[in-house]
Amino acid sequence: MPLSEADIRAKLIDPAIHKRGWTEDLIRREETAGSIEIIGGKARRRSTIQGLTRDFVSKLPIPLPSVKEQKRIVAILNEQMAAVERVRKAAEEELATINALPSALLRKAFSGEL
Repeated sequence: MPLSEADIRAKLIDPAIHKRGWTEDLIRREETAGSIEIIGGKARRRSTIQGLTRDFVSKLPIPLPSVKEQKRIVAILNEQMAAVERVRKAAEEELATINALPSALLRKAFSGEL
């Protein structure tokens, strides 16, 4: 059975991050709206957290799973996407059958087959 997004995070991503010494308070994200400022005719995003500089953020270490683990995650995601595609095709076929049903019923009704 394919893993949900929550399962992938709980079983794969979070343990790998914790194994490297990161605690929850370091990996949680603060969701803020942010702001956009027009500078020199171009829109640029700004942080809404005062004092948080680009230099500081650029120096933060970002833990990544090993290449082997990334490939394993990709394989899982590919399996899930294939399953989604199969379900989508089945739904489209069902919809085509449902859409064809009224005309088939009418044809039978007018030909005396009902």
